[in-house]
Amino acid sequence: SPRSRTGTTFLLIIKVALVTGGNKGIGFAIVRAMCKDFAGDVYLTARDVGRGTAAVDSLRKEGLTPLFHRLDINGTT
Repeated sequence: SPRSRTGTTFLLIIKVALVTGGNKGIGFAIVRAMCKDFAGDVYLTARDVGRGTAAVDSLRKEGLTPLFHRLDINGTT
């Protein structure tokens, strides 16, 4: 673990939730709920960038702060 010159130990914990298929249906509902209750970053993932960013924009209009990442586990890109 990292130490300062004074010998004090610092520990940084970052919580991240990754929701696959978050642009619609159950995935979208999970992202919404986690944005309200989870103490960390919530990533909405989707294969289609347009649908994913539209879903994020919709949640941001509700005052929530999801992040977006394109994720296609079947693709080669």
